[in-house]
Amino acid sequence: MATAKLVCSECGNELSRGDRFCPKCGARIDDGTPQTKSTAASLTCEICGHVNTHTGAYCEACGAKLPGRTFGEPAPVEKSPASTSQKKKAISRNAQPFRFQPRHYAAGVFVIALLGYFIYLELQRDTGEHLHTGMQVPATQGSSSQPPKEILDAIERLETQVRDNPTNDGAKLLLANALHDAGMHDPRMLPRAIDAYKEYLKKKPDDPNARVDLGICYFELGKLDTTRKGSLFSMAISEMESAMKTSPTHQPGAFNLGIVYLYAGNVKESNRWFKKAIDLNPESDLGKRAKDILDQHAQAGL
Repeated sequence: MATAKLVCSECGNELSRGDRFCPKCGARIDDGTPQTKSTAASLTCEICGHVNTHTGAYCEACGAKLPGRTFGEPAPVEKSPASTSQKKKAISRNAQPFRFQPRHYAAGVFVIALLGYFIYLELQRDTGEHLHTGMQVPATQGSSSQPPKEILDAIERLETQVRDNPTNDGAKLLLANALHDAGMHDPRMLPRAIDAYKEYLKKKPDDPNARVDLGICYFELGKLDTTRKGSLFSMAISEMESAMKTSPTHQPGAFNLGIVYLYAGNVKESNRWFKKAIDLNPESDLGKRAKDILDQHAQAGL
């Protein structure tokens, strides 16, 4: 049987018989007689750690339900002197250590894969390779910067050529490409690029490069315009899949479809198009990038 102890009703400190005030917290001992509390019967709040001496169903310090007590009994008023420190204790006791879940790992892999691909694109730009063989993104997402002067000069010159000779399909394509490149700096140029590609594709509907680049313009707009993201991504996919129907061996189309589906949250379709890009040419830069992304997806169980 547990030994009865004399304790302070406020702080739980053990008292000596005859104490009229608690030597620890200074609380007055009612009627000059310390309260007694069985050690076995004393209930420590599981939330804040306060030792309760009353017979209520709730902790006298923080108001939490006490184990073994009956509901319906009045909750005690929270003691203000102990409230701040005890609430901090409650927070620390309830806090659970962060544990990585599969979804966290998958999200990390996704971000790393996209970051690696965008670095690859910048390398492509620096080495002077054709700018319309892969996805491009603005330097600062959601903002605009002035396109290089040479691009703006090219746009002005090509617009004059197209205006003077509306049947010059080559100039129309070059104009669309120049507007596309300008749109990577200033997204406000993307709608003009879309119009230019559409005008060119009226005469050359089976050009897979132009069709995929048109899809890229829709994709870039979708990343910036969250209210229309779903519809813009769908238009991007439609244009790129149309290019793959007429040109089944067009690797940039397959790779870009993998990127767009990945952004749209359809990992299954994304993986299918990455595999297609690998099958078309596993030794190319796009084939190797597709394989890297698929390997990361496999590690994440995607």
